[in-house]
Amino acid sequence: MSTVNIRPELHRILQSERINPEIVLREAALLRLLAQREQLRLEISGFEQTYHSDFFTYEQRIHSQKNSEDFAVEEDLMDWEFALKSLEAVNGKLTTLLATS
Repeated sequence: MSTVNIRPELHRILQSERINPEIVLREAALLRLLAQREQLRLEISGFEQTYHSDFFTYEQRIHSQKNSEDFAVEEDLMDWEFALKSLEAVNGKLTTLLATS
């Protein structure tokens, strides 16, 4: 368990409205994670539309080409992979958060 400092005026409002601060924090975290997930999904979808492929298929295609270096494509691949890994991390956090309710 952790302690969170809440300003007295906010604490009074939460108390007067009978709002549990833990629930407020959980809902705020949930909203933030859902927004991050949507942003990452849009980014991944953009790459899929641009390259007409999913990441793994396109990555194999690019790495199988001989003597072909396109730094913009390589940079997109790194960004795409980062977005996929970030989405996986966000989904893990959402799963944990939803399991604790």
